[in-house]
Amino acid sequence: MDVSLFELLLHEEERKTLDFKRDQYPFVKARLDDKAELLKDLLGFANALRRTDAYILIGVEDIRGGRANVVGITEHLQDHSLQQFVAHNTNRTLHFHYEAFTFEGKNVGIIRIDIAQDRPLSLVRDIGQLRKGEVYLRRGSCTDPTKPATADEIALMGRVAALGLRRSELAVQFADVQSGHPIGTSIEWEATELRTPPPSKIPSYSAKRSSFDVTFDRDNPSFYREVADYAVFQSMFRPVRLVIENTGTTPAENVRVEVEVDEASGVSLTEHEPDEPARTRMMGVDANVLRNLRRPGRDAGDVEIFQSKKNTRLVIECGNMQPGRRIPSDRFYVAVRQSGPTALAGRIFAATLEQPNSFAVTIDATISEADFPAEAIREFAEKHVG
Repeated sequence: MDVSLFELLLHEEERKTLDFKRDQYPFVKARLDDKAELLKDLLGFANALRRTDAYILIGVEDIRGGRANVVGITEHLQDHSLQQFVAHNTNRTLHFHYEAFTFEGKNVGIIRIDIAQDRPLSLVRDIGQLRKGEVYLRRGSCTDPTKPATADEIALMGRVAALGLRRSELAVQFADVQSGHPIGTSIEWEATELRTPPPSKIPSYSAKRSSFDVTFDRDNPSFYREVADYAVFQSMFRPVRLVIENTGTTPAENVRVEVEVDEASGVSLTEHEPDEPARTRMMGVDANVLRNLRRPGRDAGDVEIFQSKKNTRLVIECGNMQPGRRIPSDRFYVAVRQSGPTALAGRIFAATLEQPNSFAVTIDATISEADFPAEAIREFAEKHVG
């Protein structure tokens, strides 16, 4: 979802492809019967005969005859939990995606229900007022559970399915740093922002050497200052991986994922963690030269980060992706400087997409602060640096 599309949806009326929900659906710690409303809406949209994707905007209040009002929500649902719940209770796969989105400083949940569905979809058990095997269908601006689809409507769904509607669908979520397996669109962590003295207040390093000590190395006077930067990085940055998946029914060609953060967002991205500072340097050798050399070829999932004065752009090239293929990205590092949910918004490009797909993943961080004076820097160096 991008801002321009979201703004456009706010000015539209509720219909077979759009619904506004002021409050979040009951889900976490909710009884099974309380989740019937969510299932009803998903099934209604999935079974509806339409020509575009459908959207449920959560945290948005419908204003009849005017622009919908964004009120925001206090908690998001986890996409992977929703997927598991829906898959467990429906007769076939319902293609949808939950996205955490931020608009005008307010958190909004967006459920996109794909146009490509294997209809008709129904429940495999009774849940609340919903009945097993009934085909619920959104007509106009609502889904009435007392009026399931007629035999003629179900037959029409079958004829539409027979047309073989196929399209590329690409999704992005976080991946486990070690395995690369998907873990959802939201993660949590804790970090500490260390307050260090100005560089001029951090002493230079000088080792005590005997007059007989012959070496080609020389002392690194910036050692303690480099230790300070190293400790700041270790306390604030966390390793992250993304996984890109073709959830559609056709191959996707020349897939590229981009995430862009601006300077004012409080988010920092970098490809590498810094090398551990060294007390000495080999004369005539700059350790940064080798790090900055890029290998000539790029593999699927490789990460490149481009920085300018105004923003930072992360690019993941994935190449061609067959249906069902997942590509985990390389590891990169992210720092968030304020507590609470922070969305990383991006776009997915592909030669087989009519337009780029927007997505967002959320980091819910708890950030504390601590002083890191010169003496603490020296102690850190003795305990944690070679």
